Amino acid sequence: MLCDLFTHRLKPVFVSSKPPKKKTKNAHLSLSDQKLQKITRRIPKERKKKMHSFGYRANALLTFAVTILALMCAMASMSDNFNTPSPTSQVQVLNINWFQKQPNGNDEVSMTLNISADLQSLFTWNTKQVFVFLAAEYETPKNALNQISLWDGIIPSQEHAKFWIHTSNKYRFVDQGSNLRGKEFNLTLHWHVMPKTGKMFADKMVMSGYRLPQEYR
Repeated sequence: MLCDLFTHRLKPVFVSSKPPKKKTKNAHLSLSDQKLQKITRRIPKERKKKMHSFGYRANALLTFAVTILALMCAMASMSDNFNTPSPTSQVQVLNINWFQKQPNGNDEVSMTLNISADLQSLFTWNTKQVFVFLAAEYETPKNALNQISLWDGIIPSQEHAKFWIHTSNKYRFVDQGSNLRGKEFNLTLHWHVMPKTGKMFADKMVMSGYRLPQEYR
């Protein structure tokens, strides 16, 4: 009976040959937290791939090129401020071809002109072209300044900036009224310098001492 008691209380003990599992650092984390850690570990790798991708490198190169181009344009525009041009011009009125009163009462004049100018000093390495025009300017009782364009042209390069032209007025010299008889007027040479980059600037040269006839011809 004693033997039966011992056999009833004793239970067999099985020894496992597998070593016990080691506890990992994230053993205390839940499954969702562990997934979150894996995702955060992947982010730097993905960023590294993007940093070395073709699109990223092309964007960086384009940004650098545009920055350098903008800097060169700004330097080119600023360099024009150091240029001190000294243009010269002379205009001769060779003949009054006709001077008449139109049926509507307006005076009209046709003239033959010699126009000579040296505008080479206006050109720099940043100059694209120069627009130039000759205008007759005078005063009337109604207007303090009347300006009529007689001739114009475009100078594409410095080699063409020194010129001499024999011509009649390209555009009609018409006054709104009968104010031109015996009128003193100025011939003003205007120019507009158009740069390759930067702002356009303008200037002029006024030549005075011209007078129209007292009578119609």
